[in-house]
Amino acid sequence: MSGGPETDASSVAARATPEERVAEDRAGEDRAAESAPEKHDEKPAAPVQSRPPRPAPPPKRPALAVVVDERGLEAAIKRFKRLVMEEGILKEMKRHEYYEKPGERRRRKRREAIRRRRRQEARARSREYD
Repeated sequence: MSGGPETDASSVAARATPEERVAEDRAGEDRAAESAPEKHDEKPAAPVQSRPPRPAPPPKRPALAVVVDERGLEAAIKRFKRLVMEEGILKEMKRHEYYEKPGERRRRKRREAIRRRRRQEARARSREYD
């Protein structure tokens, strides 16, 4: 290089005053606005879906209701506890107490399925011997 003053655009912009730079920026915006089409004339672009939509959530279960009748409060509490246990509500609450990673969830479901299958096979075998 010859060591003389450089004439590229970056060096010219560096020597310009802040007011001149602001004026240049505004002029550039005006030129860009003239060439750009109006926003309200354009049709909205269709959203790009990168993954399939999530399935609908399962239908909500009806609320558990236990009526206190002539048998008293203790019997109603017993019935309520039995319903909660059968529905698996406590197990579900404990499972949602902490975040479960997707891989952990898959492993847990696989273990539960194996356990169910073994129980069914054991019941079937015990019925054969009866």
